[in-house]
Amino acid sequence: MTNAWVIITSPRGDDRSDITDSSGAYGVDKLGIGLFYVKADPDSFTTGDEQVKTVTLSLGETKTVNFIFP
Repeated sequence: MTNAWVIITSPRGDDRSDITDSSGAYGVDKLGIGLFYVKADPDSFTTGDEQVKTVTLSLGETKTVNFIFP
């Protein structure tokens, strides 16, 4: 398994330590910036592949993140 990292930003810029996702996430700091990782089978991806993930923030807000597999 390979972890692909992306930056999550909060539009309100507040503490989002409660970000959750089925594949796991790390809390954001008070600037609303945090790291979110996606576990991916390296055999299923090649460099440059794009994947979309949706995370649920506090108060039920969702954010869609597009990232390029490294």
